[in-house]
Amino acid sequence: MSRKISTLAILSLLHMINDANVLLIPTVLPLIVNEFGLSYLQVGLLLSSTIALTVILQTPLGYFSDMKGRKYLLSLGFLILGFGSILSSFARTFIDLLIAQVILSIGGSFYHPLSYAITAITYESRGRGRSIGIQSSMGDIGVLIIFATNGYIATELGWRLPIGFFGAMSIGASILPLLIEERSNFTRENAPRNNFLEIIRNISSLIGVQFLLVASYRIVYGYTSLLLVEKGLNLAIANSFIAILTLAGIIGSIITGILIDRYGVEKILGILSLTGALSALLIIYAPSIALTLIFMMVLGFIIYGIYPCTYSLLSDKTSKELMGLSYGLLLSIGLLGGFSGTFIAGLLSDYFGLNITYLLVSLFFIAMAVLHYCTKGTA
Repeated sequence: MSRKISTLAILSLLHMINDANVLLIPTVLPLIVNEFGLSYLQVGLLLSSTIALTVILQTPLGYFSDMKGRKYLLSLGFLILGFGSILSSFARTFIDLLIAQVILSIGGSFYHPLSYAITAITYESRGRGRSIGIQSSMGDIGVLIIFATNGYIATELGWRLPIGFFGAMSIGASILPLLIEERSNFTRENAPRNNFLEIIRNISSLIGVQFLLVASYRIVYGYTSLLLVEKGLNLAIANSFIAILTLAGIIGSIITGILIDRYGVEKILGILSLTGALSALLIIYAPSIALTLIFMMVLGFIIYGIYPCTYSLLSDKTSKELMGLSYGLLLSIGLLGGFSGTFIAGLLSDYFGLNITYLLVSLFFIAMAVLHYCTKGTA
């Protein structure tokens, strides 16, 4: 197996484990709401807590990795991530769970800026869009697995078991980054210095899109199970719907990655944004559960399909010496959108009901399309 393929395989497997841990709580959220008697505002606080520190940490982690390398930091991140998940499984109060999720968010801060920088540098000559699409889709497979299984497991055996299991898996996976062979030697002499303005100029057209995209992603995964249970589905079936949405997203991520290499990013990104706005709106007003599922599949394809677009554009516009810092900055801004989106959605849901969550998603996609059109070709 070539170095490129083995690196991509390891990073893809780690992505699956990372994203599964980060999104464990939404898979069992209705059970947690019942046990702790949470309001939607508290739900929003809990969901956004997994994002808060990630917003702060990803940029400095990316900067530090540009100086010192990435695989040892990745290993540390998975240890912290697993510890936070295991602590969550032992929580006895809402505050216990909130603290554990904050710890989890620290560990979850490591993966994306470090791993995507490694992939972008490894595939700098050709095949970057395809490799990023594959790596991105493996995170989606982790999400697919937990939404397909955790509802059934948690209903029968309690919500703590799957959370503890994936936490232990994360700790075991902390060995895998050590097997990666990094291409470059990072020293303080070739580290980026005072380059924030340069990076912002290069990726200005992506910052707003990433903010709105992650806000939409987090709202969909945070509130859909609650919305579907409210519509009469049981938790296991509701999670199965989200798993199918994720499966459509996996397909979307891979197909979009291939299309990027062939046709470029700009047209694809604009079309996906407008279609996402329409599909989110149709989910609210779908007259049947079957149509709801179909529109959810379309939305999943689009949400996941946009990620390779933004990551590929970032890689094209950034030098490899600044890659970790650039990914850290973009991802931090994106997660700030996720933090804001989930909190605002929870606050508004207390007053207007859960349908407001998908209305927000539709509005965010419209804003993405407008922002992309206004900044097209200017970054």
